Amino acid sequence: MNKITKKQIQIFVREKLAIDDLWAKKALLLVYGNQTAEEQYNSETMKENGIGFSGNNAKFLSSLAKQLKVDLEKIKKVNKQISENEAIRLAYLSTKQLSALKNTMPRYANQVIQASDGDKLVKLIINK
Repeated sequence: MNKITKKQIQIFVREKLAIDDLWAKKALLLVYGNQTAEEQYNSETMKENGIGFSGNNAKFLSSLAKQLKVDLEKIKKVNKQISENEAIRLAYLSTKQLSALKNTMPRYANQVIQASDGDKLVKLIINK
């Protein structure tokens, strides 16, 4: 079996973030969670620490993350048995918002990779 390189993992994750709604939404929530509480509150980047949103994207992506979180809470309140992935899938973003999100999230692939189980990523690449 071929060894999967870091570059192959990065390409795979970038592609998934650009085309898969669930991956893009989950990555949005992950990166938003990497923002400090102050950055989340102000919807801006205040520390250049290599995690969270970049300055140009902070306001827009923070607004999407907040919108998604509110809708997620509503979905989970109505259906307590729903899985996290299904709730995220159902959480609403407009077609235009989702398109902009999938256009932007590949920039954050490294944060997604760092937060992911490396073995699971390799298996996903092998089985694609």
